[in-house]
Amino acid sequence: MGYDHLLDETIITLDWPLEKRTDAIWRDSFIPYPKADEVLSHIDQLRKRPRTLRPQGALVAGVPGNGKSALFHEYARRHKPFKDPRHFPTQDNETQKLLLTAPPGNGKSALLQQYGRKHLGHSTPEVEIRPVIIALAPVNGGEGRLLSAILKAIGYREDWDKGSTDSKQRRVLNALVNCRVEIIMIDDINNMLYGGKKKSEALYGIRNISNYLKIPLIFAGSEEARIVLEDEPSIKTRLDVLELPLWTEGHEYCEFLYNLELTLSLRKSSYLWKREKAHLILELSKSLDPDRRPGILFNILKLVKTAAENGLRDGSEQITVEHLKSAAEPCRWSQN
Repeated sequence: MGYDHLLDETIITLDWPLEKRTDAIWRDSFIPYPKADEVLSHIDQLRKRPRTLRPQGALVAGVPGNGKSALFHEYARRHKPFKDPRHFPTQDNETQKLLLTAPPGNGKSALLQQYGRKHLGHSTPEVEIRPVIIALAPVNGGEGRLLSAILKAIGYREDWDKGSTDSKQRRVLNALVNCRVEIIMIDDINNMLYGGKKKSEALYGIRNISNYLKIPLIFAGSEEARIVLEDEPSIKTRLDVLELPLWTEGHEYCEFLYNLELTLSLRKSSYLWKREKAHLILELSKSLDPDRRPGILFNILKLVKTAAENGLRDGSEQITVEHLKSAAEPCRWSQN
């Protein structure tokens, strides 16, 4: 049997035990689509621009569950941390060596001691270069809590939430410089909607860090994210707004379903991208949303992956119309 409907890495999972194949269906995997590529490309352009006194940033906005966080993590995955090679010994096995010879008492030890005094040893900790960091905006938190979130994102283990706001700010600046961070991404900025004065202090604090280091800020949030930033003109005016709209029927939507099917551990093709099933998936996705909105990315993924697991467990090895309908039933919100 051919498996043209699957990626090579998905084909490998077909021989796994049932539970591992189920896990493979549910694991996170980034499914590319044109709007996502457009947003990722725009963010990368901002990162690569010459550093200026007032760096341009962006706000990625959309309804909850429509893929904003997934885009942030995909961007970070494409710019993974790595160790700074300058802090590792050379791997050259042909290191040049020198033999210093002279009769006893002719100054060899004195020369070595003098050289040692002029080149005192020092230790430099291994530095992990992190081009991109993603921090989660604190719920109604002030500057201290936002700085703590950044320290945690950078990799501080135990003391990320310790110290005064001033000390945290110094640590953040030092860490961002040492880790050569090129872009700061703040997810779920709508968490700060009711922060009041604390919210303004936090946003001005992160703005000052952005100005000082001349690196862009990228925010992501739901519809309320615009309100969070509305009364912060010094930030709002330098943000490009990148919208993630709901899915609607069309070529791009069908292409997305085709790419999604490539990642599902099922031996038979389900033809999700064909008109009947594509339309049904969009319609059924409304039942997973309390406001009955069709086309939210998270709901589409949940519906399809639930149906895929059902098709795997009953042995049919594909997603049928019945699988999709039954997958939507347990998720229906009350119509009252």
